[in-house]
Amino acid sequence: ETTLSDLLKHGISDSEIQRGKGQLRGGLVLGQEDTTSRMTRIAKAELITGELPPVDQILQRVDAVTSEEIHQVIDDLFTQKPILGVAGPYKSVREFQSSIKRKVT
Repeated sequence: ETTLSDLLKHGISDSEIQRGKGQLRGGLVLGQEDTTSRMTRIAKAELITGELPPVDQILQRVDAVTSEEIHQVIDDLFTQKPILGVAGPYKSVREFQSSIKRKVT
């Protein structure tokens, strides 16, 4: 099992990258057989970019991603200071902090 620390030190192997690309390609192609998946793809494309690229073009884009680009994203994402987001019925930071202390102790 690869840890985040291992990922930062050693990156992702070329075989892992190829497996990931294969999963993306397979999921996209198989998703074209299911009406719900096709409609979800169309809706996401419309909401996010306003355009619907052909499946062949998306597959080419997946294939074009390099290991250097992937390692740059890993570096960008996982070397930043962590951020904690909390959602709840808290009226203040103090109320949240006191609720955490109650659960931990």
